[in-house]
Amino acid sequence: MKTLDIEAVQAFVLAAELKSFTRAAEAMDTTQSAVSLKIKRLEDGLGRRLLERYRHSFIIGDAAVKRGEALFRNYGAATILFARFVFGMRVIAGPMAGILRMPWRTFALFNLLGATLWVAVISCLGFFFGSRWSALMHFMKRFDVAIAVVFVCIALLWWRTRRGQELV
Repeated sequence: MKTLDIEAVQAFVLAAELKSFTRAAEAMDTTQSAVSLKIKRLEDGLGRRLLERYRHSFIIGDAAVKRGEALFRNYGAATILFARFVFGMRVIAGPMAGILRMPWRTFALFNLLGATLWVAVISCLGFFFGSRWSALMHFMKRFDVAIAVVFVCIALLWWRTRRGQELV
């Protein structure tokens, strides 16, 4: 008879109830990747991919899983490294790596490299623009309205697209 890891079950239940790996990690006082690995361990022990069966409980939709699978298939572990730089991908990369059964050591290495690279890039940008802040603000004032209009248009298009998908 197989024994279940209570922490792995707890991670799955919290992620399902809270509908978020982030909130489950916060509730367990751990990281998203640790929650993902615990759920993977539970899946391996049960021989079933739990997220497939209970996908409606999670925010990770079919389209996101398919995009993630394509990225992992085409670029492998480098996807984790570059996910740090793409808004939204950073949040889903850890759970997606767990769902797609990336070895944890590979994930940890590329996650560390991505985080290190991200911090270095952001720090360099801050250093460069920090000394030129007043010039940057003067330059950006010309584009404030244009940026706001573009942002609002993108938000409206996104909202209409999402609303249209929900109606189907």
